Amino acid sequence: MRNRKILPIAALRAFEAAARHGRLTAAAEELSVTHGAISRHVSHLEAYIGAPLFEGPRNRPRLTAEGRVFGFALTAAFDQIQDAIRIVAKGDDG
Repeated sequence: MRNRKILPIAALRAFEAAARHGRLTAAAEELSVTHGAISRHVSHLEAYIGAPLFEGPRNRPRLTAEGRVFGFALTAAFDQIQDAIRIVAKGDDG
């Protein structure tokens, strides 16, 4: 079995929502947290992976090329997890 670093799941969720919406405020509304919380999660994730995910002014950040790629990958991964949950939950009535 492969050893894995502990992933910052909350930061991944926050970034995925921000990338999908294109706005930190919309991500905050979706996740019922503050704009500041989303910003801190994104900063933590950028430090964790060692790459900037947003650029530009703080009041109008936009995704970097890396941020776009990573955002699409996270959305696909979360969609796959949600699909797996639905499949497993349907099979639970056995």
